Amino acid sequence: MAVFPQLLTGALAQFRFEKTLQGRAVLNRAMDASTYAAADSAGRRVRWDLAYAGLSEAEFAALSSLFAESEGRLNAFTFSDPATNLLGWTEDLSAAAWDKDPLMTVTGGVAGPSGDGFHLLNAGVGWSEVWQTLAAPVGFAYAFSVWVRGTGSVRLRRFAGADSAELTFGLSSAWKRVELNGALNDGPLGISFAMGLPAGGQAEMAGPQVDGQLVAGEYRKSVGRGGVYSTARFAQDALESRVEAVDWIDARVSVESRFED
Repeated sequence: MAVFPQLLTGALAQFRFEKTLQGRAVLNRAMDASTYAAADSAGRRVRWDLAYAGLSEAEFAALSSLFAESEGRLNAFTFSDPATNLLGWTEDLSAAAWDKDPLMTVTGGVAGPSGDGFHLLNAGVGWSEVWQTLAAPVGFAYAFSVWVRGTGSVRLRRFAGADSAELTFGLSSAWKRVELNGALNDGPLGISFAMGLPAGGQAEMAGPQVDGQLVAGEYRKSVGRGGVYSTARFAQDALESRVEAVDWIDARVSVESRFED
């Protein structure tokens, strides 16, 4: 599956970009001239207007190659929203988007520093985890972050197949934000992000987030789907670009996708 490229800095976009949500209503006019209107969920769209300044030749080549492969508006690709949390259901770990090991217990009702949090308890004899898998590029740079407090330690891990990276952090009674940054080796779509505790461990956590960049941004709550769109398309049939100097190219692109909760 084709994917929208990251920049060499690890970012998905440059400021300033615009994100627009578009809705559609269905209007029914009856014989007596009365009308009835209802929202059309199938017509909901999301659009990103991205402006780039100073792209290197390699960065522009990746963008123009995707545009040529997509044949403008025709073919779909995977796009990671630079304006939102890539994880879904970040304050409801009972949602289907999350998986957990059998001996990990998750309860809500924790007031976190960023949104509603949850309490994790590992009743197993080894490490246990709660994780979410995104249909996102494996080789991209990500910042995986969460607020934590408690005793003992907590582990953040990202993995895809046999390839994984992890960091373990000591806990205290005060809330602190921990993060795991970097990229795995390139591979097919599908990368997982896990929060883990050692045997007998327990901790309070809040605000899990995955950003498609090297440093975590401000926490953004997800009450539904995350920020990975698997059927995005260019919203134009010509790629706008201008060469300002050697290895310095400006470009403008628009991407859109159907929006689903």
